[in-house]
Parts: sequence; structure tokens; C-alpha cells
Amino acid sequence: MQSILKKVSNVLIRKRPLKYLVMRFLKSSRLCILFSIDRDDYRLRFHPSVLSGELWYEPELRIDDEQFFKQYLRPGDSVIDIGANIGGLTLQSSVIVGQAGKVTAIEAHPRIFGYLVKNVDLNRATNVQLFNCALGNADGTVRFADGTMDDTNAIINGEQGLQVPVYRLDSLPIETASIALLKVDVEGFEIFVFEGAERALQATKCVYFESWEENFRRYGYSCKDLIEWLERAGFSIYRLSESNCVERVRQDHSAQICENLIAVRDIADFIERTKFRIRD
Repeated sequence: MQSILKKVSNVLIRKRPLKYLVMRFLKSSRLCILFSIDRDDYRLRFHPSVLSGELWYEPELRIDDEQFFKQYLRPGDSVIDIGANIGGLTLQSSVIVGQAGKVTAIEAHPRIFGYLVKNVDLNRATNVQLFNCALGNADGTVRFADGTMDDTNAIINGEQGLQVPVYRLDSLPIETASIALLKVDVEGFEIFVFEGAERALQATKCVYFESWEENFRRYGYSCKDLIEWLERAGFSIYRLSESNCVERVRQDHSAQICENLIAVRDIADFIERTKFRIRD
């Protein structure tokens, strides 16, 4: 009985309880594939994945991320999306940079990668290059989680999960002469991705990355370690503090909630692109 009450409560606290129940039914029955998710500039197929379901149920989800990409990116830019999942930010980038630009999307989980490929094909995004692999500081293979919460699957220790190839970003056949934006969302493995991307980072103007102590602790480091590493690589770290405003992140910053931080190589170029203000 307690379990049933908990499930009922979980539904009732949702903003749209009925649509949430419909979403769960469509996913479990696999009828979801008959539906699409219309975003402002692109479309996604409603595949049976966590993020697909969330975006169908709650269209305003991830709008802040997309808004930053819209404000920062320009036609002709080169973008690398690490941890692309089903491809929302990949496709948003593809629309903005246009045929003169290039988007590289990297997703480790084979099933989610399949959804990414289908979404790229659905949008006929011919300026997108795709790689199905994990990224780290050495080439080889790793174990990757295969849980039902597929938006948080990550590299794990032991014999469980899926065996997937892992490469240094610098090992992939990607043109890295000039990278406008490098987005990294790898559930705590960020510092190892950066360690394998030193050449690419030297050509990168801006890094948009997920930061959360809980995820970093899983791999034995802290937000402070990551900030120090990026600063040694020539970046200054900021976060969005309010609309069209960024503030400098201190070196001892501790990310107690999951947030996105921004590593900027040239703040003047960043401000010129975004028209953001720097908050003291």
C-alpha cells in the first residue's frame, strides 16, 4: 500500500499529471515512436528514453541551455557536443551554425546513440558529424552503465554495464583548428575528458560544462580541482547569474547543485558575441 501511495503522490505533484501518465504509457508501450517533439528550430522523435519523455511531457525543459547556445553561437562556427544524448543541443547548434559551420556530436551509449542518429536524419542535418564512443584521457575500452535512467548513465568500474570504446578527443578525426563552443555533459567524468583534449582545448573559445560535486566525487576529484585545471589551460570560469549576465566563479567554488558553468578563453570575445554583462 505504501508503495502505491508513493507512486500516486509522484504523479499528483507533477505540473501536468494527466500528460505525465500518458507519457509513461506511451513509453512503456513503445507507441511513443509515433509521436514527435516540436522545438522552436528542430524536431525530435519521441523515442523510449528518459530525456525524450521529459521533453514531450515538459516542452520548456532545457530552454535555458538552448537560449545560451542561441546567444553565443554564430553562422559558420564549429561546435563539439560531448554527451549529446538524443541530440537536442546538437540540432540547435546545427541550425544556428548553418552549412558553413560544423557540429560534432559524441554519445557513448549505443541505444541512445541510435536515437541521436535518427533525430539528426529526421532534421536532415548534413552539417553534423557523429561518433558512438566515450571520451577520456586514454584510448581503449570502458564499462558504461545501462540503467533505466538513461540520461544519467556514465562510465563505471567493474564488469557490469556495456563495454564501449573510449578515446581521447584529440585522437578522433575531428577538425579542431578553431572550436567556438565545446559542450561537455558526462555525469562527472569531465576532468578526464579535458585531460584527453588538450590540443582541442587550445583551439576552443568557450566550454559549456556540467558541474556537480556529487558526480565529481564518484571519480575522486572536486569542482575546485576542475576549475584549477581549466584555469591552468587558459580559461576563466563563469556562471549565468541572471538573464544576460555572468559572474566570475571563484577557484574554491563548490557545486552543491547540478549546474552549468562556462569556461571562457577571451572574455572580450565572449561579451561581444553574447552582449552579456559581467556581474561583480
